[in-house]
Amino acid sequence: MLKRKSTYLLLLLTLCSWGFSAHKDSHAIAITGLPSPLFDFCNSHEDYIISAAVAADRRKFTDTSESIKHYIDLDLYDSTASYGILPWVVQSEYNKLVWALTNCEDTEYILKLMVDLGHYVGDAHVPLHTTSNYNGQQTNQKGIHALWETHVYERTNEAWEPRKVNTIYIGNVDSWIWGIIHSSNSHVEKVLLEEAKLTSSGIPKMGYRTRGRTLDLLPTPEFCQAYSDSLNNMVENQFYQTVDNIASIWFSAWVDAGSPNLDCLESTHESTPPSRGLKSILQELFSRGQ
Repeated sequence: MLKRKSTYLLLLLTLCSWGFSAHKDSHAIAITGLPSPLFDFCNSHEDYIISAAVAADRRKFTDTSESIKHYIDLDLYDSTASYGILPWVVQSEYNKLVWALTNCEDTEYILKLMVDLGHYVGDAHVPLHTTSNYNGQQTNQKGIHALWETHVYERTNEAWEPRKVNTIYIGNVDSWIWGIIHSSNSHVEKVLLEEAKLTSSGIPKMGYRTRGRTLDLLPTPEFCQAYSDSLNNMVENQFYQTVDNIASIWFSAWVDAGSPNLDCLESTHESTPPSRGLKSILQELFSRGQ
């Protein structure tokens, strides 16, 4: 049983691009659903966990192997890596985190694994990360990706009802992450259909507004709210599930590591983590199928 009960505290962060703000918020809130001593450890490193929650997205600009880790195109999938390897990356990062916690690896390495794992789990909850039509480019709906995962979130989350973080132990990470991906994919048709209907409805779709320090042409607040309503608050529900599942994957790794007290995590150990780089992930992908 978890010792700590909590509610979501929706953080109002002024950030750029889920999108950057949703990834950071989901990591921050997930911490509150953890039991001690895992909560104590993460809470003491909260600033890093929040800021590094988007590190995986930033690596896309410098690491050519990073992008395929964030999605899987279920409509095209035939064991070809170019269609994304998200579920295998989640399993890989989870295995490394369990190993690192078991062997009391250094704090920096533990935290990096946690934030990257949380990021990939978050991406699995975005319907457009599960289809080749990821930005509406096949249906003349370009821009729908940012609309769903960033603009609707930023324009509506202040009105969301708080929910308790539901942290559970995950017995089988492989089937769990595939279940999340298939569930997200089941929303793709509605994500596209409702945007197309609203675009032709006459509701002003784009307008200039200040975001950060710049004046940009962005989806209007009216369109974002109407889209959220037409989706029956799908973005809100997927965000809350993201938080639950980030907390759950962190908690499960800690349990599978033997529920260590974490007192040793400030020390650096000269040990070698398991080799689970991109090459081994791709080898597994081609050897097993899904």
